[in-house]
Amino acid sequence: MKPSTLTLSILAGAVALALAAPAADAGERTRSGIYKTEKGPTGTYQGRVERAPGSVKREGSITTEQGRTYTRSSSSTYDKDTGAVNREVTGPRGQTRTATGTYDKDTNTYDRTITGPKRSVQATTTYDKANKSATTTYTGPDGKTATSTTAYNPETKGRDTTVTGADGRTYTRSTANAYNPDTGTLTHSVTGPKGNTRSVELTPDKPQ
Repeated sequence: MKPSTLTLSILAGAVALALAAPAADAGERTRSGIYKTEKGPTGTYQGRVERAPGSVKREGSITTEQGRTYTRSSSSTYDKDTGAVNREVTGPRGQTRTATGTYDKDTNTYDRTITGPKRSVQATTTYDKANKSATTTYTGPDGKTATSTTAYNPETKGRDTTVTGADGRTYTRSTANAYNPDTGTLTHSVTGPKGNTRSVELTPDKPQ
């Protein structure tokens, strides 16, 4: 059975967490292991992150128990002198999204143009480092706007996001993370706007 969009999103987030490393770390880091969803399907995951001054590249993939492989990759560059930021993300269905803009470290504001397969939007994100939150305003080609606010939740060790669309309707999404130091297993869960929760467990391969 083909994984749902939500399952792929959960796995992408979980693999990214498994590869998390301090921004100052340079060089290459890899992770691999097995995953298991709350409904039973299992498979394997692999991830690689390559850091260099001013750039980060990430690649992650999952292989289902049916043998199907889904990949996601991203590449980001940042020029600390000019503030220029460029990012490219290719999802598991082969679609690529780019973001080109600038980050102002004095105001903690990130302005960019996000271009996807079908449309482009302008986005402005303001970071509140003290409260570990970020608020983004998106403006479409028709001038309509939407906003989202994401904040770190210390209780769930995840992030809570609230989105208000151009029609004024509000949607929420939250993530939670739990780590078992004895087994090395990371449990990553996502609760969507309708209150449905999906989760996945990632257990890394043991060092040889």
